Amino acid sequence: MVPGKQSLIVIMGLYLCLCASIQADESEGIDELVEVYYRFEVAAVYCGLINELATKGYYFERHQIVEEFALNEAEQLRASGKASQLAHKEWMNRGLGGFKPWCRKEGREYTDGFVEQSPLESNQ
Repeated sequence: MVPGKQSLIVIMGLYLCLCASIQADESEGIDELVEVYYRFEVAAVYCGLINELATKGYYFERHQIVEEFALNEAEQLRASGKASQLAHKEWMNRGLGGFKPWCRKEGREYTDGFVEQSPLESNQ
């Protein structure tokens, strides 16, 4: 089945928006924030490995990057969207059941990394 003219126009429009969004990531710190969002997306959404301590570590790490690079809300949203797209693309690349080793390796590493970043209870 060949897509109709209107479908192709919509697809091209979405593609151009995606390209513009990716190229707009010129602000310093965006790549670092995308990485944090990506690791959380994998560990939490796709692998379901996040716990309370890891969540605190995620928020702490994210806050550090946002503050260090003075990223505004639009930049944070753009980074979050890009990370979500990258995580979904990687999940699709894993194929049926291929995400299980991904979660055992990368998902576990990401979760453990957030736990290590978590502020100590006495520092809160």
